[in-house]
Amino acid sequence: MEDLRYASAVARIRVLEKSLLSGEKIRRMEDAPDVPGAWQETKGWGLKETGDINAGDAGEINAFLLSELRYTRDLVLSLALEKNIAELFFIKYDLQNIRAALKGMGDEGISDIGTVPARKIKSAMESSDFTGLRPMLRKIMSARIEELRAEPENAGAVLDADAYRLSMEEINGTEFPSREFVREVFRTEIDIHNLRSLARSRRLSRKADFFSRIALDGGTLEKKFLVDRYESETGGLDSMVSSRLQESSARLKKLYESSMYTAFGFEPVITYLKMRERDARLIRGIMLSKIYGEQLDTADYMV
Repeated sequence: MEDLRYASAVARIRVLEKSLLSGEKIRRMEDAPDVPGAWQETKGWGLKETGDINAGDAGEINAFLLSELRYTRDLVLSLALEKNIAELFFIKYDLQNIRAALKGMGDEGISDIGTVPARKIKSAMESSDFTGLRPMLRKIMSARIEELRAEPENAGAVLDADAYRLSMEEINGTEFPSREFVREVFRTEIDIHNLRSLARSRRLSRKADFFSRIALDGGTLEKKFLVDRYESETGGLDSMVSSRLQESSARLKKLYESSMYTAFGFEPVITYLKMRERDARLIRGIMLSKIYGEQLDTADYMV
């Protein structure tokens, strides 16, 4: 359903889309013989004014990408009319900061791209006072802080499960024209998370109850279906996971491509955000592979 309120936002996004990495640019980055050659292909991607960057310095590359993603977050939130829905796409960065704080990582692993500054999260956890956090984070942390402190190694699974569950509740409880699109994005992301978790659990020879604890509810593939297959499948599970992952990735890609035909709505804004995040992953992955002389499978960076 089109939403005329987004007419000017979509017009702006259509202009900005031209700076996204094309398939040709990505291939040229991969095929570049050296670091400067790969970096040259990113020219024009940055939205902010920056000075010269030493492309051979991994720290400068990371700082550049974080700065660009912060700018993208601010842009998306400025264009969004349902702020509560737009913020759901940035909760994952808050969760990263919570995990970093639990592990005592200091500034390492911190990214100020979430819904609240990283320092605010760190302060809230030190004081156990979560009143200044976004309602969703406040609800999660108030209920889970003792569990997270007792078992920080399980923080990722616990936080992701709560965040996706509460995100789906907020999406389903908010009336807006793009709701079905947003819902399908989140449901498909849950599928991809679960399938990757299943494959990783199998590689580590984990028991089914371990996978059950880290799998999320709310995807198009029911959690019970995946857990049952994990327990009972004697052969073919790996091929099933690979096939389902391809299907989920294709579904996500199709969702984003459908926004190309949306003249008025929130969908193009979401797709632009996702493509900027994809580009940042690709730039980081390719540049680090060039800097350190490693091979990179860019397929893992595309979704």
